[in-house]
Amino acid sequence: MPGLKWNKRLQLAAFDFRDSTGKRHKPIKEYESVEKAREGFVEFRDRLRAPDAIPAEVKQFGPYVAKYWQGMRGKAKEKTFKKDTASVNHHLVPFFKDDDLVNITELRIMEYISASLSRKDKNGEHDPVSAPTLNYSLRMLRKILHNARKRKMLTDVPSFKELFLREVTLHNELNDEERAAYLAAFDDEDGFMAYLAQHRVYGPQKVSERYQTARRQGASLKPGSDAAKVYFERFRDAKAWFIGALHTGLRRGDVSNLRWSLINLKEGFIRVTVEKTNKEALVPISATLRAVLMERRARPVVSEYVFVNPEGHRYPESVINRYHRIAKAIAGITRRVRIHDLRHTFGSTLASGGASELQLQSFFGHASTAMVKRYSRPSAASMALVASALDRTEVRPDGTPFGTPTPKQAVQLIHAQQDNNGEPIEISDAYMLRGLEPLAGFEPATC
Repeated sequence: MPGLKWNKRLQLAAFDFRDSTGKRHKPIKEYESVEKAREGFVEFRDRLRAPDAIPAEVKQFGPYVAKYWQGMRGKAKEKTFKKDTASVNHHLVPFFKDDDLVNITELRIMEYISASLSRKDKNGEHDPVSAPTLNYSLRMLRKILHNARKRKMLTDVPSFKELFLREVTLHNELNDEERAAYLAAFDDEDGFMAYLAQHRVYGPQKVSERYQTARRQGASLKPGSDAAKVYFERFRDAKAWFIGALHTGLRRGDVSNLRWSLINLKEGFIRVTVEKTNKEALVPISATLRAVLMERRARPVVSEYVFVNPEGHRYPESVINRYHRIAKAIAGITRRVRIHDLRHTFGSTLASGGASELQLQSFFGHASTAMVKRYSRPSAASMALVASALDRTEVRPDGTPFGTPTPKQAVQLIHAQQDNNGEPIEISDAYMLRGLEPLAGFEPATC
């Protein structure tokens, strides 16, 4: 019998079994026969397999979360679980803490939704919880109730299918003009100094023994100073990171962790395993991105990572956030645009260029094409192209005849074109051979 060893001469039984938490138990007991030893082992094993009795006071939502929430992490990453915990503590516990788990029915959950949507701030102003935030907390509630069901504290879990709110799809991707202004901001020294002047912070006024009157002690960078110029050079050097985000569609962490070993410059693609989904993404290298990669490879900084600062270190998240905020201000973009929206911009650009959903799925590293629809929306230029076709015009809005290759066909020509030696030619050369212009948003540029 697995987990049981019997010593006939000494009449001793050695048990070896792990409980549900993984803890190993190895007692040695004396029995008069091997049959009694087997019966003792079965009783010992069943006792360890039985779930611990849950105290009556833990049957309420608040105490249950306090006792068992940490064990519900599962395979979630630390950052994700931290966000889950904040949602539970900030939204669910204040409302459900005194409720018995068996009383959290569909009707009670609807009361929670109603209270969240009618919430008021400290000043009495209407301050409802947003649909994405509310839906996130409902997913956490469902997770907790299913955990209680597995512990035999609930016989059934309410259906959440009809409870989730409809979320409005955000359209935060950059258009062509905003994208150009955003990238140009990294080379605008005057705009950078103007930003420093506008956001300069001065220290408090203090009286010292040296000066008779109060003087300000300390301040942030002075525009035009040597320190400010060094700061601008570091800001400009980080432009490569943001071009990488716009031309690969990778998430923030995947851009920062992009290694040279994942880049195939000769064949023109990047093969990377996406951290969030653990799926492989195959991203084509545009002419603009190729120029950036060649410039980064020629730098004296030695690192296994592509996008690093002058010291060879990857950019911290706080630095990327700050540079993004500065670039937006210099470019005059006042609406909400997150760093993740650079990924949306990538999808929108390719969708407008004729990429299919299957291609976008490969580029993004998604398991299906369903998520691709959230990222890929046609641009105004592609919509104008459709409108011109409906009007039966003979030329496209950009003035090119309908007989010339579309952007999608241009990409196919590039990959199919071979030089006299049978080697794939450079993307820019393929465009020259066919007399085509590079795709909008993927024209060659320097950092």
